[in-house]
Amino acid sequence: MGKKVRIYKGVSIFDGVSIGDYSYVNAGSIVRSGKIGRYCSIAYNCVIGAGEHPLDRFSTSSRFYRKNKLKHHLKWKEIHSPPIIEDDVWIGANVTILQGVRIGQGAVIGAGSVLTRDVEPYSICVGVPARKLKDRQVKEEHQVFIENDWNLMSESEIYHKLGPSLFR
Repeated sequence: MGKKVRIYKGVSIFDGVSIGDYSYVNAGSIVRSGKIGRYCSIAYNCVIGAGEHPLDRFSTSSRFYRKNKLKHHLKWKEIHSPPIIEDDVWIGANVTILQGVRIGQGAVIGAGSVLTRDVEPYSICVGVPARKLKDRQVKEEHQVFIENDWNLMSESEIYHKLGPSLFR
């Protein structure tokens, strides 16, 4: 966990998950696997990197690939490629992000979307499955900060460098 990360009530975060500075995960969300960057906003009831079931076996039931009463353990790697959420991503409520998905910096994901493939930086995606709606329009005076890795700065550095232009 990074600095000033907020995890709200009822959130489940599994081992191996990392969350960057100044990000938050809102109530009811489940983060099963993955890496969440800095300054990310994750709304209510999201599911990130949920487990999968094998599709190449006679049954998808976990009774046949996990330890059971018969002491058999058929190995199957459940987490094949944890999702990566880059910095400054806003994820709306009730979003599901499947394993192996990468969400680019500055992207916005609309509420109720299901992400099955990668999302380009600074794009807005919506739907089931999620599709690119349009690019985010960033003010010209802020473009220089994007190009100079503002996301690696602390809050105080950002306020100092952006000054009044932050609120225009």
